Amino acid sequence: MNVDYQNYIQDPKNANFAEVIAGNDDVVDRVLRMIKENRVDLYADKDLVLQYVLNKLNLNNVLKIVDPGLEKN
Repeated sequence: MNVDYQNYIQDPKNANFAEVIAGNDDVVDRVLRMIKENRVDLYADKDLVLQYVLNKLNLNNVLKIVDPGLEKN
């Protein structure tokens, strides 16, 4: 993981802006659906994982994988 990103999500002053979601079920599926419903702003994962789930959920025309860089919040 990118060190700057890891530091950002672990910094207590960012607690209202970042939440770590984990689990054994459909975590990525749920997060992508929440993004579609405007309930979540961002989900960070490997591009291949995201592309696989977008394909599986047939959301390729609805959601787009972006890589803006970590120099911007």
